[in-house]
Amino acid sequence: MVSEHFKNHGIKDLGRDADVTCQWQNCGMKGSRHNYVRHVRENHLGHARGVGHKPNLW
Repeated sequence: MVSEHFKNHGIKDLGRDADVTCQWQNCGMKGSRHNYVRHVRENHLGHARGVGHKPNLW
């Protein structure tokens, strides 16, 4: 689980709007904890937003 992994990097017990700094090598992006997972997925893992999701047909 992503949240369990981030605990190993000191990102734990933080509110949604808490500021975090990305520890990925040569990054250092500062932003809210709420957007951190998206930042890692899009910027470091190459996952485009919305790709691989099934459309909501209802």
